[in-house]
Amino acid sequence: MDSFQKQVEKVPKDILLGIVDKIGELRDAVKLEEDINLLREDLEDNIDDIYWFLALLATGNGVVIDEMIEKIVKMKKK
Repeated sequence: MDSFQKQVEKVPKDILLGIVDKIGELRDAVKLEEDINLLREDLEDNIDDIYWFLALLATGNGVVIDEMIEKIVKMKKK
């Protein structure tokens, strides 16, 4: 991820708008979808995109996303 972090430069406003957009799509999928298989596809697609935007946001602000994931894993074990 370090080489990836060095290559990415994005305007934080665009990243935050992307996250908000994808969360809205997730909300719509959950609200409107009755077929659980289609809902799962929407969930996976949007969660994947949200993770990407979060990685860009972290990178642009000097945060190593892998370290954040390690913290989450440690908290989960408690």
